[in-house]
Amino acid sequence: MQRCWQYPAWQHARTAARMLPTPKYDENQSDYCSYVYHGAAMYAVPTSAQDPEFSGFILEALAEESHRSVTDVYYEETLKNKYQRDESSSEMLDIVFRNRIWDMGYLANLGNIYTTLKDSIAQRKDSFASSYEKKESKVQKAIEDYIASYENANTF
Repeated sequence: MQRCWQYPAWQHARTAARMLPTPKYDENQSDYCSYVYHGAAMYAVPTSAQDPEFSGFILEALAEESHRSVTDVYYEETLKNKYQRDESSSEMLDIVFRNRIWDMGYLANLGNIYTTLKDSIAQRKDSFASSYEKKESKVQKAIEDYIASYENANTF
């Protein structure tokens, strides 16, 4: 599995690498699901900022302008035109982006559940169900705490 930032390495590859969405679970699944990678840039306003509200406003304005002026151009010109080799690859990219999902169990590793799953696969053990059962209350508590942190977040 590759990420979009790794595309430049594909551009001159000798093999015919193509982008494909993550396969459907079975024929009953209506759409593909493309998981969003957990790496992301973040900014924070220090507590010592004289005007944190204004700092937040400026960061939001910069992010919005970047989204409008950079994201679409990057997607269309770089990802679809420069790094894709044919029309079908561009169509696959559209499918992947149209069906993005944010799995918080994976992104935040709530209750260490993602690590448990990854380790079960890596060790080729058929033990995820029993491992989850042992951690279920911890995972549920982590989910509740995660939701509460958003509900109780300080806002400007």
